[in-house]
Amino acid sequence: KIAVASQNRRTIMEHAGRCRNFWIYETEQDKVVRKELLELPKEQSFHDSSPHASHPLDEVQVLIAGGMGHGLSHRLTHKGIVGVVTPETDPDRAVAAYLDGSLVVLLPARTIMITITITITVMVMVMVMVMVTVTVTVGSIAIQTPDQTA
Repeated sequence: KIAVASQNRRTIMEHAGRCRNFWIYETEQDKVVRKELLELPKEQSFHDSSPHASHPLDEVQVLIAGGMGHGLSHRLTHKGIVGVVTPETDPDRAVAAYLDGSLVVLLPARTIMITITITITVMVMVMVMVMVTVTVTVGSIAIQTPDQTA
């Protein structure tokens, strides 16, 4: 089974954690054999439900969305569900493309955050090294100036 986050029932929703409407596609041999809408109450959205409790989407193997945060990505992985983020906006096209291997998939949020964190860390380390060098140089000048006066 493949679930697709679609709050308005027409397009793929970007924030899967807050979504309460999901198209559920049953497939056999890479073909869709059934499609039905699953409508959840607010308290069963991923954002508002416990990650440790059972959930109506626990039976799917794949969840396709326009975006998902680190928490939902981790929750799905823990439950054995593949979370797929795509720029595709049409649910039927997304499922067909997923099944034939042509779906454009974006990096999960946590991969992007890790990359940004590493980049920022490296930049901060370089800045600290430059600041330390400048501080030492300025400090040396400040120390040498009083010695020359005495």
